[in-house]
Amino acid sequence: MLSSTNGFSAKLIAGFSFILIFFFSCEQKTITKQEKLEISRADSMRKVNPTEAILLYKKIIKDSGSEFTLESAYAYKGLGIILMRNENYDSALLLTGKAYKIAKNYNDSLLMANTLSNRSEINYHQKNLKEASNDLNEALFIARKINNKKLLNKIYVNLGLMKNELGDTEEALQMLLEGAVMAEQLDMPLAKGMAYETMGWVYKENGDNNNALASFKTAHKILLQHGNLWEKTRANLNLGLAFFDVGLYDSALIHYAQSEKYGLQAGDSANLLRIKYNKGLINLNNMEFETAETTMKEVLAHSNRKNNIEAASYAYSALAVIYRETNRYKEAISANNNAINIFKNTNNGRALLKALWEHQAIYAKNGKSLAAYNKIVEFISVKDSLQTIENISLINNAKLRYEARLKENQIENLSELVNLKTQSLRHRTWTVLMLSILILILTGLIIYLHKINKQRYIAYQALQSIYRKANQTNINNKGYLTNELPQATELPGKKMNKLQIIHPGIIAAVDDERNEKLRKLLIEEKIFLNKNLTADMLAELAGMNRKQLATAIRSQFDTNFFQLINKLRVEFAIELMKNPENKMTKIDYIGSDSGFNSRATFYSIFTQHTGLPPALFRNSLFEDENNAQLLKN
Repeated sequence: MLSSTNGFSAKLIAGFSFILIFFFSCEQKTITKQEKLEISRADSMRKVNPTEAILLYKKIIKDSGSEFTLESAYAYKGLGIILMRNENYDSALLLTGKAYKIAKNYNDSLLMANTLSNRSEINYHQKNLKEASNDLNEALFIARKINNKKLLNKIYVNLGLMKNELGDTEEALQMLLEGAVMAEQLDMPLAKGMAYETMGWVYKENGDNNNALASFKTAHKILLQHGNLWEKTRANLNLGLAFFDVGLYDSALIHYAQSEKYGLQAGDSANLLRIKYNKGLINLNNMEFETAETTMKEVLAHSNRKNNIEAASYAYSALAVIYRETNRYKEAISANNNAINIFKNTNNGRALLKALWEHQAIYAKNGKSLAAYNKIVEFISVKDSLQTIENISLINNAKLRYEARLKENQIENLSELVNLKTQSLRHRTWTVLMLSILILILTGLIIYLHKINKQRYIAYQALQSIYRKANQTNINNKGYLTNELPQATELPGKKMNKLQIIHPGIIAAVDDERNEKLRKLLIEEKIFLNKNLTADMLAELAGMNRKQLATAIRSQFDTNFFQLINKLRVEFAIELMKNPENKMTKIDYIGSDSGFNSRATFYSIFTQHTGLPPALFRNSLFEDENNAQLLKN
């Protein structure tokens, strides 16, 4: 028993001795000038050749003789940044955590703050907003304590991005602007470029594409001059995304190519994957579905190999659109369900909304109206709780702080729950009521149109009766009806009969009335917008038979029925495209609004008439305007 106690005491003493020696070494250890040079060389190499930088960092750790030295902490931090850029977030968190603990033991405030800032960025990428926010706040406290303005500038930018993620857009932009101003005062062009780049993302995520483009242009100009390969890759990619958002695909492809060039030099696999994905989006927007599908499948395969679920979710979402456009509804539903599940698990509220809306679009195109309606209801529900979805970590924290108060107010909470359910029921009731009213209006409209057509038919029959009577009577020079038959002329190649004996004045008047009616139907009433319009229908509405209609169209428009209708529809589509309000409207919707039954028919006929597909034709309309605006900016 005694020997056992002595053995335990010996181990305890040895343990305390080790801790004291380690603590003493931490307090006394400083980095030599040579070690600083090694760390600086590794940091510089990290920006241009990550593989060589990893070897240098490992050598620094090995040469230091221990994993717990200050130079090892700097090496762990550098390795963590490389792994973060390669999207190996778990390992990056582990290494930056090690660096922070060592820096804390040595009381190296600058290293602590920098490491916390890097760790917050990793947590942000993993949607761990609570942890990212805690790291940033602690880093901000240390930076203010040591009055390091360069570090404060970096933290301001990261906090601006965090504020935007938590829904406070105005404060986010204000913080980023302050960061940019501070960077300019400190003559830190790179920091200024990063601030404008982040501002661009805030504008982009809030749908302000013009300000996003302006911010990314400023950032691109600065980072291209002062940034490293990683930053040049990102600056070109972001500017390409901004051009894509405003519909300038050629400019977007130019910057994607530049980004790809820098990305290959830097070994930036994450941004190279994003470039490939965005090139696929351009193929999708240009209706090049086969190329877009191949690209998105490559992105998905790479994402699965790298366990990058965020990139995989966006690839699934794009594939769902491709499958919908190519009428593969079962595959579209499957791909979109995969995207929705990932967006829900990662609390990506904005992307979840888009995926839910895509789901209803798939059902709607497949003719499943009830399923589409249910998805719209789910979309509205998620849209109303988007703040909750995106701020899930913040809400969990609030629940912990107010747990006691919630327990004391069970009745109040129960009544709030009942109110929420009542509001939901009221919302559904109103939805059903509005749909019922819409159905009644449509039914009334159909009945009204049916009556109008019936009246037109009766009028047509009455007019025919008048014409038949005109064959048996004539109008004398005094204006009285007589039974004297007019002088008739025999039609070429046909034997004369009583039905062919019609007064020439009556024929001319009737023809003029019919032609005017036909012109009014086509030009003023734009009956060609009716997708189900046929020659027989038009003839009946104009008070003609089909043969008379063909003659009238040939005499007035020098063409046939089908060519005339297609020409009018194409001209109407062009007018829609010229309207700036339709600049971002999908081409398919313009075709449908112009009277075309299908996208294939629209593309074929439009290309025959103009020499260009609809998308390229619309881009050409606004090309001069966009170029002038870009030069102005």
